[in-house]
Amino acid sequence: MRRKSSLALYRMAIVAVLSALGVVLMLYVKIPYPLASWCEIEISDLTVVVGYVLTGFPGALSIAFIKTLIHLLVMPTNGFGGAPYVGDLAALLSSLLYLLAIEVLNRVFHLFRKGFLFRLLAYVLLALFVSLGMTLLNMLFITPSFLAPGYTTCFDSEAVKGVEESLGQMGFPFSYPIIILAVYIPFNLLKSALILALYEVLFNTLFFRLMKNNAIVLSLTGKEKDKKNVLTEGLSVETGKKKQKESDRINRS
Repeated sequence: MRRKSSLALYRMAIVAVLSALGVVLMLYVKIPYPLASWCEIEISDLTVVVGYVLTGFPGALSIAFIKTLIHLLVMPTNGFGGAPYVGDLAALLSSLLYLLAIEVLNRVFHLFRKGFLFRLLAYVLLALFVSLGMTLLNMLFITPSFLAPGYTTCFDSEAVKGVEESLGQMGFPFSYPIIILAVYIPFNLLKSALILALYEVLFNTLFFRLMKNNAIVLSLTGKEKDKKNVLTEGLSVETGKKKQKESDRINRS
């Protein structure tokens, strides 16, 4: 009972810290996208990916909603004078796409626990899924809603015409589908690549190695069902090897 209570407190603390970090990243870490001046790359989805590793799907889902809600309350944004909170809605949808892709790649295909090459393949598939998903959502309603006084969709001819005119003045004199595909596919691929590279370099390579040697963390995340949430061969494989060696030693003796 005490261990379950400690694990619950651990997860709640991780969710709170990562949610706060996500808000900070949403507010202050924005990288201009040179090919489209109205787009900015923000990496708060990194906290959702890390949250999935440390707390599982429910904790990461909580982080996605909490960071979006706090950002909405602290700094509500309406795009270019468009529909209220459409930017926060887009951020939430992006986080949910990450979680959906990670859950499938991890639970169904187990790519994150088969070594570096399979993990790299998972990153590529994850980036493609999120990029195509966000591009489709931008085409359907996000981009028109950014430029309209209220929420609208690509099926509204006036809204589409407004997008073409507005972005045409910014140097994109093309039809609506071409604008969306040309702008958002490379933008979302670049954003996903940056987030996943940061995860691999900062968390999976550096922080996770330190975490493996932390007895407290190991005691809190030692259950087999918790190991299944890890997006790396690190903790789950290493602890499994140690247990196997210990078992072999006992059997030989």
